[in-house]
Amino acid sequence: MKKFLSLLLAVMMLLGCIPAMAEAGTFTANAKTYMITSYKGTDENLVVPASVDGAPTPIIHDRALNGAKKAVTLSFEEGVTQIRSMNIASMDITKLTLPSTLEVIASNNIYQTDKLTEVTVPAAVSYVGTLSFSYCDVLTKVTFTGLCPVFGPRPFVSTAKDLVVYVPDDQLDAYKAALPEGLNVQPSGKKAVDARVRVAESDFEFDAATGTIKKYTGTASYIEIPATIGGVQVKTIGQKAFYQHPFMTVVIIPEGVETLEMYSIFAGKGLYCVEFPSTLKTIGKNALWASELDSLTLPEGLETIGESAFASAINKIDELVIPDSVTSIGKEAFYSCMPVKVVIGANVQSLPEASFSTLHNVTEIVIRNKNGMTIDPKAFQSSKKGTTITLMDGITEEVYNSYVEQLTVAYASAKVNQPELAASFPTLDAEAGAPFIGNWTAVAVTDGTDFYGMDLLDMSMNVVLNDDGTGTVDMDDDTAPGGWYVEDGAAIFAPILEEGGQPVPEEAMPFTLDENGRMCLDLGGMILLMEKEGVEYAVPAIPEKPWPELDADKTQYYVGTWDAVSYIVDGDTYPAELVGPTTLILNADGTAQMIEGEEEAYELRWYAESYSAYVGPAMSALVEIYFDMNGNLQMMQDGSMIVFVPHVDVKVIEGADELLGDWYDDVGNKLTLVNDGTLTHTYSFDGWVDTYAWDVVDGAAVVTEGPWSGLPITLENGILIITNDEGIFQIFSRDGDLSAYYGEDDEDDMPEAQPIGAEGEPYFGAW
Repeated sequence: MKKFLSLLLAVMMLLGCIPAMAEAGTFTANAKTYMITSYKGTDENLVVPASVDGAPTPIIHDRALNGAKKAVTLSFEEGVTQIRSMNIASMDITKLTLPSTLEVIASNNIYQTDKLTEVTVPAAVSYVGTLSFSYCDVLTKVTFTGLCPVFGPRPFVSTAKDLVVYVPDDQLDAYKAALPEGLNVQPSGKKAVDARVRVAESDFEFDAATGTIKKYTGTASYIEIPATIGGVQVKTIGQKAFYQHPFMTVVIIPEGVETLEMYSIFAGKGLYCVEFPSTLKTIGKNALWASELDSLTLPEGLETIGESAFASAINKIDELVIPDSVTSIGKEAFYSCMPVKVVIGANVQSLPEASFSTLHNVTEIVIRNKNGMTIDPKAFQSSKKGTTITLMDGITEEVYNSYVEQLTVAYASAKVNQPELAASFPTLDAEAGAPFIGNWTAVAVTDGTDFYGMDLLDMSMNVVLNDDGTGTVDMDDDTAPGGWYVEDGAAIFAPILEEGGQPVPEEAMPFTLDENGRMCLDLGGMILLMEKEGVEYAVPAIPEKPWPELDADKTQYYVGTWDAVSYIVDGDTYPAELVGPTTLILNADGTAQMIEGEEEAYELRWYAESYSAYVGPAMSALVEIYFDMNGNLQMMQDGSMIVFVPHVDVKVIEGADELLGDWYDDVGNKLTLVNDGTLTHTYSFDGWVDTYAWDVVDGAAVVTEGPWSGLPITLENGILIITNDEGIFQIFSRDGDLSAYYGEDDEDDMPEAQPIGAEGEPYFGAW
């Protein structure tokens, strides 16, 4: 018995000398959401699985690895697609291996990993969250291998001074634009591997009749919704189309989409980025409720934000801007969001209950609406104390007082700034304004001696003055609303220069009434006359205005007959042959005639000033004419510009038809003779053209103008010859073949080659 006990004791002592086997850590998972939710253990070489108990777990939930305090190396099995927030954080790991299947690195990962020196990011990663790769003291090398992902705000904060971020050569510009300025980003020497997981049209249930996506059935993290499905434009993201989709992280909504319906992109946690199109008009109730957006840019053009649309959906961001196009914000629309600054657009009409409540980070709220709006007493309930509320300069005292009264209840702890108040616009006195009320149309402009019709000025103007002090001015179809009142017998109209603004007194236009009841606007020396719709007025007396005396020095260049050569209409030029001949005759005595086609000439008058001349039937109906850069006359008539050139009588040379046409010398230079007496010589090497004149004199053709003037033109055996006093000057044929003339076809008559030397001396020299 003693022997057995001794043996047992010896075995126990031996076992006591063997180290205890470490207990493997355990992972807890939620199979329904495909997530690992926690880890407990002391593994030094921790491997995170892609499945637990046979169930796939591609998503590592927020803070799931917080229990891995003993890990020295950390790796993830192939199949893991998302590492959500605060997993690879405050760890002492020296090595990190990420799987090729990884698509998402959410916020605060690779964060305060003070012993990690390098990381390679797989090519499939499409999103990198806020503060990733931050506060890592010895991390000196990060290598990206794929297309540039979407980065959340503030990655790579407080990095090691010698950190180098290597990126694919063909993506260098994209990464530099996405990453913080000053970060050392270098090409890796390799091209990007395109491993991004993309959606397909077959991943969507789609109602082509309404252009509505009914459901997304894919598994991608990065969801770029197609603009068309089956060739049909996507217009609406339907109710619950992406409802609590477990993998959705980034959603890109295409141009053409106008509506996000109720719960359309309701995600719960894990949706970090949504890009909206410029076409979006409506974001429905709970559309993005409880997301985790790292940034938010709402498009100009958006009109309606529904109830709880972004409730609890926005992580800490610097600024939330509600565009000026938005008119309606629903109850609890931005409840419990975390912007530092909020800008509420100029056309939001009301802030309902809890629309901006529980904003724990907000320090400033800017209200851009200058006309005032309704603010519910609980609109800002439970938001941060001491927040500044900024109202716009230029609001009226009435609007300012309304804001202060409402905000005293709705946000009692806030500090409301004192804006620069606009001068209050005077109220219309109904009795004084009675003569001005109505619809007025401009009929003429007068300088006190003459009247000019609006058609001649090529402009129109309409003014409406209402009995409530509002009005509009419409000039050339450009309409400006405004307000008006009466002062010293004049109607003072001030336009509203921005949507939702107040009348601006500095831009006021005073209207008066003349002795005939017409409304007048002084344009600075010229008076615009306006008549009220439905009222009869006496025809204004138009005094005769004498024509200016002609100044011979100013008119001499215009005198003569001018032929239209082209018409310019809306920037397009049409030759006169297509429109019809027009002739303008300007006589030295101040009379003029216009002849269009074969119609009789109609009589006009004209005079000239410093740079222009004016022609017309009367002083009140003049058209300007002037010289262009080519010395031609230009005149605007009936909306088109007519270009005139001096009239030239056409000369016809007879008796030399055989000389007409194109002739060529042996190097391609061209000689052209036309029966109007023009002769052109075109050089083949640069296209330069010399212009001459020719004629038939005493039965013989001769050059009459130019450097060849006086030289005869003859035709011998099909060769055109221009001869000078010393013999032949120029020779041409129809096709440029002059070999017969030179005798080059007769080889027997060609001289024999001569040797170089004494016997060759007669050939030396210049020829």
